[in-house]
Amino acid sequence: SRILRMLDTEIKNANYAGKEAKGSVKVQVTLTSDMYETKEIIASTASYTYDATAKQITVSGVLVGKADGRSTERISIVFDVNDAKTQLTCNEDKLLRAVSGGDTRYINLKGLTLQAR
Repeated sequence: SRILRMLDTEIKNANYAGKEAKGSVKVQVTLTSDMYETKEIIASTASYTYDATAKQITVSGVLVGKADGRSTERISIVFDVNDAKTQLTCNEDKLLRAVSGGDTRYINLKGLTLQAR
């Protein structure tokens, strides 16, 4: 299907090492500071499922940090798929926190839209 082709090229069916792994995705979040310094705060392999009836993709098992900045947990992120199957949008109040010890930075995913290339 078109949405899965979009995932193959945009999110990629890949494990952490970048090797092809059907049904898996590599999730990377990089922050850029005002001084243009970049830091990868999340790098995780997760699985995904597509619900055609609900028009949603669920990415499960994303490793993220907890609010204390010291421990981690695995979460699921639900993306709504547009009718053209070219955009994924997160409509949940979901916080992605840095995984590294002591780092309390986070990103709220609500309203985040990923566009197919």
